[in-house]
Amino acid sequence: MATIPETLGGVLLWCRARFGVWGEDPQAIGLDQATVDELDQLLDEADQAREAAAQARAAARAAGDAYRMKHRALRERAATAVRRVRAHADTQTDPEAVLADALLDARKTPEPTPAPSTPERFEARLRADGALACAFACRHDRRLRGVTYVVERDVCGCGAEQEGFTYVATIGRRAFVDRTLPVGATVATYRITARTSTRSGDAAEFNVRFGAADASGAGASKIRAA
Repeated sequence: MATIPETLGGVLLWCRARFGVWGEDPQAIGLDQATVDELDQLLDEADQAREAAAQARAAARAAGDAYRMKHRALRERAATAVRRVRAHADTQTDPEAVLADALLDARKTPEPTPAPSTPERFEARLRADGALACAFACRHDRRLRGVTYVVERDVCGCGAEQEGFTYVATIGRRAFVDRTLPVGATVATYRITARTSTRSGDAAEFNVRFGAADASGAGASKIRAA
């Protein structure tokens, strides 16, 4: 471990705590007065340099704050001017010519947000507790946000009247667990539709065929998704 600290502030504190004592009787500790005087001078210069650096940092922060404030004011006033130019252009017979004179682009008509994609690559796995763990893929346009998936199910072979598709869940990820499969189902058809707040994609249907009549027992562990 070094006797003298490595940090700038640590060096100053260390030297300030000792140089006064060293100057009382330099020869007693193996030094001479010239060396002590030189150290005192360097300590004073280091203190002055530290103060100058602190002032420079404060000035830099103040200059940065002033720059950011002017930048915001400039941008806001420029945006106001652009709105005035565009409003004026809208009243002219050739608005694009006015915008060209002002070196401004014409307003672009925003592209419509595409509909969500269609789910694909469905996979299903029967768990030990009888629930069916399902997952699928669905790659959307990168502009889409907040996509959810509506899952519906139709079952066959469980001794009940055909009821058609019934709602299972609305999920925010591309995986779900169906814990409500009726006993005796031989085929479960899942219909999955991707949706946003304004549009729905095309629904996709996937059949899951069980290898035994009892969908909750060990004998039904062999399944096939299509």
